[in-house]
Amino acid sequence: MRQATDNAHSIGFLMLVKKPELYNRALKYIYPNVTDTPGNEAMERLKEFLNDNLDDSIKSELLIYNDKIPYDNIFQSLFL
Repeated sequence: MRQATDNAHSIGFLMLVKKPELYNRALKYIYPNVTDTPGNEAMERLKEFLNDNLDDSIKSELLIYNDKIPYDNIFQSLFL
């Protein structure tokens, strides 16, 4: 559980502090229309975006082990 929380914080730090352009791209990808609402489709788009944009070097830099990316925590923290 702690590892998942640490991974969520690491990805949040990356997107908001180190690479804010990544957050902006994610926001546009997850909510392509400004009238979109949070839901399962938006969560699936978040998974796709992170899988496509977090390469192995970023995962190792963030110390993400075993590919345990807590998508739900990231979605709730950054995109609701």
